[in-house]
Amino acid sequence: SKALTEDQIRELLLKAKEEFDDEGYDHNSWFFGLKKKNIPRWSGYSLGFYLVDKYLKKNPQEKPSSLYKKPYKDFLLL
Repeated sequence: SKALTEDQIRELLLKAKEEFDDEGYDHNSWFFGLKKKNIPRWSGYSLGFYLVDKYLKKNPQEKPSSLYKKPYKDFLLL
């Protein structure tokens, strides 16, 4: 869940935001890495963990088990 540094996560989050609405995004690149796009292995997991962690810290009344129904944009308002 934490395969990257916070600096790497912030950098990759900027890149990932460009693909959030892209239904044809390359899942394998984000979760297994792609050197030519400078996406390290496990980036998707690390970004997900980071976003959920930040969201829960700002919304302590929320339960992790209920977050699956939240729109992704709710996690970007951090």
